[in-house]
Amino acid sequence: DPQKGLESVEVFVNHRWFLSGRLRDGQVKTLDISRALVPGTKNKIMLVGRGGRHDSAVVTISSKP
Repeated sequence: DPQKGLESVEVFVNHRWFLSGRLRDGQVKTLDISRALVPGTKNKIMLVGRGGRHDSAVVTISSKP
């Protein structure tokens, strides 16, 4: 299935985890990570996708909701 999405995404921001929960194919999910961000340019964000070998996701990181 070429439209297969990830089952979940874990987001690690400056030593804090944010979990997407279970995702459905085509689902749009918004995670507010602002409470883990620090002023300036020293923020570190890591994404860990869970799913099948060829599953995928589109991720946008924005300062606007």
